[in-house]
Amino acid sequence: MATSRGAVSAGAALAHTSGLSRPDAVVLTAAMLVSVGERAPHFRMAIGDDPRRARLPLLVVGHNKDTCRFTHPSTIERFKAWHGGKVDVVMLDGPAGTGDPCEAASAHGFIGVDGAVVTTVTRWIAMQNLSAR
Repeated sequence: MATSRGAVSAGAALAHTSGLSRPDAVVLTAAMLVSVGERAPHFRMAIGDDPRRARLPLLVVGHNKDTCRFTHPSTIERFKAWHGGKVDVVMLDGPAGTGDPCEAASAHGFIGVDGAVVTTVTRWIAMQNLSAR
């Protein structure tokens, strides 16, 4: 599971793992998924721009009011188009929050709906039928 810039690390992990060291699934929340025209890292760049490396159970959780330019909800559709496979997406809604739109006290940090994030992720994981290794 990775949040925001942590999506870069998740992409790098998928790019460099195989076999038993590869994750069974990935959950990305308020994630930096694709380029937004600035020199900022993102999942697609970290994985080596090869969507086949991201073909595993994948959940993206976003917030409808996230105004962070790197994780804006519009990037999720661009990510899905690049990925080309199954990507489960859950969009949550709640308060816009305050302060910097890319920090925890805003919708980017799921302020006021953090419990819904936990419930969404745990339910999704439980439904994946991931095999024990």
